Amino acid sequence: MNADDFKYAPRGYVSDRSKQQFTLITGILGAVFFLLQMAIPFALMILLMPGFFLMGGWEFSEMQAEKAVAWNGEMWYITRQTGNALRESGHFALWSLGAGEKGENRQRGRLPVDSPWLLADRDRIWIIGSDGVLFFKGGTLEGPVHTTRLGAVSRPFLYRDRPAVVERDPEGYALRVLEGDEWRKEGPLDLGFPEEFPSPGLDIQVVARGERLDFFRKIDDTVYHRPGVPDGRTGEAVWKPVAHTSSSWTAVALGETPALFLRGDPRDFSAKISGLRFTGAEWQPFFEHRLPSMTMTMGAAGETTDRFALLVQGFPGSLRVIDVAGGRATGERKFGSGFPFGGGFMTIMMAPQFMNFLFPLLLAVILAALMRRHRVCEYGEGDRKVPFASLTRRAIAQLIDTALTLAPMAAGFVAVFSRFEDMTSPFEMMAGMGLVFLGFLWAALLFFAFSFTEGRWGGSPGKWICGIRVVGTDLAPCGFGRALLRNLLKFADGFFNFLVGILVSALSENWQRVGDMAARTVVIRALPGRPTGPRKDDEPFVWDEKEGLYRVDRGR
Repeated sequence: MNADDFKYAPRGYVSDRSKQQFTLITGILGAVFFLLQMAIPFALMILLMPGFFLMGGWEFSEMQAEKAVAWNGEMWYITRQTGNALRESGHFALWSLGAGEKGENRQRGRLPVDSPWLLADRDRIWIIGSDGVLFFKGGTLEGPVHTTRLGAVSRPFLYRDRPAVVERDPEGYALRVLEGDEWRKEGPLDLGFPEEFPSPGLDIQVVARGERLDFFRKIDDTVYHRPGVPDGRTGEAVWKPVAHTSSSWTAVALGETPALFLRGDPRDFSAKISGLRFTGAEWQPFFEHRLPSMTMTMGAAGETTDRFALLVQGFPGSLRVIDVAGGRATGERKFGSGFPFGGGFMTIMMAPQFMNFLFPLLLAVILAALMRRHRVCEYGEGDRKVPFASLTRRAIAQLIDTALTLAPMAAGFVAVFSRFEDMTSPFEMMAGMGLVFLGFLWAALLFFAFSFTEGRWGGSPGKWICGIRVVGTDLAPCGFGRALLRNLLKFADGFFNFLVGILVSALSENWQRVGDMAARTVVIRALPGRPTGPRKDDEPFVWDEKEGLYRVDRGR
């Protein structure tokens, strides 16, 4: 190809035919990649979702900390698997947690009963569900024995050495005791409260201490207590208020002493847990511990008065164990994940984001190859001719600059959310959000810094790595103001993940995007060497170190 081939060619193209072909192909590719950006991420999610469900990706464990008990020197609790519609979901499992920091967390078996509770006995753990009863003894699960189906019940307790519950039936409240495979009704309970508070559930809890029972009930924001069975015959019909709480609470026996644990107001940032102990005829505070804000359920269990453990669930799937001795927390252990969904879920969610980077880069590579064939790949100003920067180099440079700009902000968000479940005060949240704010400041600083370096020297880190420069249309430095305008208009070129900028650059006469046209700039290759593509004549180019540009070598 010689200079005569360019005499009648459209500006910027090697021939009229090349312009027609390239314009048509670019239009088709632009439409195709626009549709791909919309359709492929969605299609990928649809394709991955069945396998994600089948492999249990949507399934997570809910630690039911409020059902924990202490038995045989270990803590025992229940998990519930939820969330998977294509596999069997909603099943329960029994877990044990050894004492101390090295205590092993082991699954002891699956529980084939509905809504199970745990009850520690001398030689076994009872697992009491609404449709059956089994027990763990000697390292194995035995049962279930299917019993009379229970309705709404309280947490189970031992009554005369037999498992018992408080049940609400159409006639009122009743005490039921397990005899073989039947729940025998001991008789009605006179709770002494109006019927507008009909449901027991977690609002009624019973603590057994030897032959004596202590009843607890929460109405509105107040927890009440009364000793003895409220059957209307003992004369002890008075319930006494113990404490106020608008959140979760639990009553347990620490040795032979009833204890009550209450979580602080959920409107407070931290989840303070307070402990009260029944000493003589009064309730006295004996324990206080500040927990992270993400405390959803809690339980307490202990075999002695002074040594017990608190179990706390934050996000579903995460369990925090606080060991307590002498009224003070002596250690804290954490099990499970702080995020309820696994890596499969994150893969599904992040796949569209990867596609958003992949498709524009792929389009830039394809168009760069076509431009080398159909476009004039050099820019001329006077006797100076310089090669245009390819779209591939420009796209990679943009990715590098974007990564440098957004990395601190992303790190700030990661720092906040990775620690969110463990934060115990608003100051920690403020410090975490401060990192995010610093990330925004960093992004703003780099925006102006890159505009300055591009205006003064033509480059940013990404452009220097990729060997390209921004210059004015006169091949002189464009200055800070024009570089700033060029970068501000990235918001226009960046529509549809820079699809607009790529297509405008590919079709414009001087390979300019919208920002380049407004700022009167061009992007050129800036590394020593011979440019590629057609030339108007056969004169070689040489690198001018002083001006940082290519020149036609007139001396040859």
